[in-house]
Amino acid sequence: MDYQNLPLCENEINNLGNIDTPIDLVFIELSKIYDIVLSISQIENIFFMIIDNITPERRKRIMKLTNTQIYTYANNLFAAFEDKDQKLPIKISFYLQKNKNILLQLAQDIETSRIEIAKRYGILDEETNQYVIPSEKMEDANKELNDLFNLEQDVQIYTINIDNLSDDITITTAQMEAIMFMIEQ
Repeated sequence: MDYQNLPLCENEINNLGNIDTPIDLVFIELSKIYDIVLSISQIENIFFMIIDNITPERRKRIMKLTNTQIYTYANNLFAAFEDKDQKLPIKISFYLQKNKNILLQLAQDIETSRIEIAKRYGILDEETNQYVIPSEKMEDANKELNDLFNLEQDVQIYTINIDNLSDDITITTAQMEAIMFMIEQ
C-alpha cells in the first residue's frame, strides 16, 4: 500500500510535519484513534455523573455473589419487570437494564456449565429433550452441581440510591424485592 497517497485533509497535512516512514503515519493514526476513544470514554463518564448526580465510583459496586444468587437475581429481575410498558424514572430504568444484561450473561454461562454436567452424567431422553441422570451417577452429578452453584464471582452491580425512589414511583412488592440488592442506603 502506498502510504503517501492516503487521503488527508489539508489541516492534517499541515500538522503532520515531516513523515519519513509508514510507521510515523501509523503512530499519527493511532493517536487520532486514541483521542476518539478517550473522548467517548469521557463523554460516558460525564453522562453517568449527570444521570446519577454522584461520583462515578458510587454508581457501581462490585458484589461477591454465588452462582445461585446470580441465577436467582436474574430470574427475579426478568419476572418482576416483564411489563415493557411500565414507566420508571430513567435512572432506575437504565441501571435495571444494565444489571439485567450483566446477570443474564452470567446466568447463561452458569446454565451452559449446568448442561455440560447433565450431559456428562446423564442420558438424553429424546421425548422430553432432557437429560436423565441414572441413580448410580446422581451423587457425583449433585456434587458437581452444588460446587457450580456455590462458586462465587465478583459482579459489577449498578446501584440505585434509595433517595431516587420517590413516592410517585409505582412498583409492586415483587419488583421491590427483585431490586433490593441494587439499592444503596
